[in-house]
Amino acid sequence: MLRVSVAGMLATLVVGGVAALDQRTEYTLEVDGSSVELVTFTSDVRTALEEAGYSVDERDVVVAPGGRIDDGDTVTLLRARPVTLEVDGRSEQVWTTAATVADLISERGDVPPRSYITPRIDAEVPLDGATISVVTPRELLLSDNGAPAAPLASPGDTVGDYLERAGIALGPLDTVEPAADAPATPGTEVTITRVATSEQTVVEPFTAPEQATEDPEATEGERTVVEPGAPGEREVRYTVTLVNGVETERTRGEEKVLTEPRPAVVRVGTKPRPSAPAVSNGGVWDSIAQCESNGNWSINTGNGYSGGLQFAPSTWTGHGGGQYAPSAHLASREQQIAIAEKVRASQGWGAWPACTSKLGLR
Repeated sequence: MLRVSVAGMLATLVVGGVAALDQRTEYTLEVDGSSVELVTFTSDVRTALEEAGYSVDERDVVVAPGGRIDDGDTVTLLRARPVTLEVDGRSEQVWTTAATVADLISERGDVPPRSYITPRIDAEVPLDGATISVVTPRELLLSDNGAPAAPLASPGDTVGDYLERAGIALGPLDTVEPAADAPATPGTEVTITRVATSEQTVVEPFTAPEQATEDPEATEGERTVVEPGAPGEREVRYTVTLVNGVETERTRGEEKVLTEPRPAVVRVGTKPRPSAPAVSNGGVWDSIAQCESNGNWSINTGNGYSGGLQFAPSTWTGHGGGQYAPSAHLASREQQIAIAEKVRASQGWGAWPACTSKLGLR
């Protein structure tokens, strides 16, 4: 009789166990992007979540097919978290189920492209909350390296941040106006001046001071080259400053002589020049000089004529001017008038056609 009773109990236990196994549900629980395989004996989603250790808040999002759990289902739980969102200095408190900063930005849909976001876009948003800062692009006018100003959008509260986030680096000598800590106000013109220095080594010729001796037999001012000199060469190092690619300064530095120069040897005449005869008609000649050269007796414009009366070189030397000076502009007023009298004697007032006609001399 006992044997029959035990057999009956075993049969009951086996049947009950089979029934319990039939009620078991295997499902996948995905929480904030991470998934795990679980088993439950309930079809109620919230009960199953509580069994798994998750208390669902009203701000959380639960996604379950058909609102219940069946074998093989996937239940998704997105837990809400508080976020302080700061956009260009304006603060807003929001709740989000986004697990990462990127998800939050995508969820909102109102953050402009190329905005600067901190923390990093791939950072996680903790359940206990986070502060996320967004700096939107603003358009400034940028002139770099002398180029015309052109609009460029970049996120940055200051000029320095604006340039850095636009990928524009400043060199150690470069300057920016307004200053890097100035506010990046839309429409502001920002000017970057590129300053660079470089070292250049050049070979330059140079001469030695001439060796001069007095020659009492030669007229004062006459020079005779006894032995021509020869230039030497030296290596000179320069520091060159470029501003926007244009050289603005060249500072001479170290020098090294490569070839010594040979000085020229000259004789310089010391015999006084003959004095000019007394001037006659000085007022007339002054008037002609005023017309020809604005009264400048030492003028030499390089046009082939020189002196107050504008002598051609051949006229000056051909009438004996060489006894006073190699060129007319090196002679005195009186000496020029003395030669002019000789020219007038041979050519008349027509040697100065325009001015003598203007003065009524012919």
